[in-house]
Amino acid sequence: MNSKYLVSERKKVETQYPHLFRLLSDEERYILEQDASDTKTPLWEHWHNYVSKSLILGKSPQTIKSVRDALNTIMRHTGLFTIEQFNEPGILDQALLELQLERRQKASTRNTYIKNCNTYFIWLFKNHIIKENNVARIEKGRVEAPDEKPLTLEQVEKITLHMYTRKHQNALQRARNILIVDIFRFSGIRPCELLGMANDAIFLEDGRWKMIINGRKQKGRKRYYEVPQFVVHSYQHYMRLRSDKERWETPLIISMTTREGLTTTGIQNLFKTVSKEIGFRVTAYGFRRFIATQLSKLGIKQQKLSRYLGHTRFTTSDLYVERECYLTQSGTDLMKQVYQTPNRS
Repeated sequence: MNSKYLVSERKKVETQYPHLFRLLSDEERYILEQDASDTKTPLWEHWHNYVSKSLILGKSPQTIKSVRDALNTIMRHTGLFTIEQFNEPGILDQALLELQLERRQKASTRNTYIKNCNTYFIWLFKNHIIKENNVARIEKGRVEAPDEKPLTLEQVEKITLHMYTRKHQNALQRARNILIVDIFRFSGIRPCELLGMANDAIFLEDGRWKMIINGRKQKGRKRYYEVPQFVVHSYQHYMRLRSDKERWETPLIISMTTREGLTTTGIQNLFKTVSKEIGFRVTAYGFRRFIATQLSKLGIKQQKLSRYLGHTRFTTSDLYVERECYLTQSGTDLMKQVYQTPNRS
């Protein structure tokens, strides 16, 4: 009985997320298997079980997709394809270093590869497939904090208007991009959280439109928002166009080139293009800093600001607004008084 139920659940997730189960294409897998030996275990041997079990346990499909993309890239560009090779720190470390130099990647990209590989190998270790997880021992690169300013209200309004007039996009693509900007400028959502939203994440309940975000930095803690009308209108228009095109995929933000959800790279490329078109830098975190700055100026308490942005530490929220002079204005005014006080000696 239990066994039949488990098989049934596995078939459900395979039907709902078929793309997650393809770690490599058949051609790529055939090429790598030519070099396989009887003593080595191909990385994909346990992948199917990892995906199905993770989905049944409620793990994020976006997280699984990130792990899949990282493993796929490493295998295709380094020639490593066995569990034993990946689990040997010296071998994987050298391969990632060569990949970083060859493709001129930032340290953050290397760290992302390590993080996603480690996610898979933690699962292998917990399921007694490997005796030790050595991926976690690989040294990560140093990442400099980006010196990124928040967008101004004028810039956000200009971006919003621009999304309606951009050329070279069909109606569905235009509606999707408008919704992306509207969600960013209202909630300050992280890109990974946006891409993890399902198509029913914006919904009507008790006469009010609400939005639910699954926090990525808070161990899955959900955040609920009552959304304004401009987000509701964008969402409804977008979903009508999706229905017309019979795009029934689960992700809210879909790709125009595949039957899958949009990727982080897709978001980055969209904003890179918009930046060139509009004349100033547009990033997802520029919106996030804009939200933090505006709410701080309006006097929201630090605790509520952290909850709105999905931060686990109050001090993290300070980093998003620390460049604004008004945060130190009271001290500045006092110091001005000190130096303007006449010398009484």
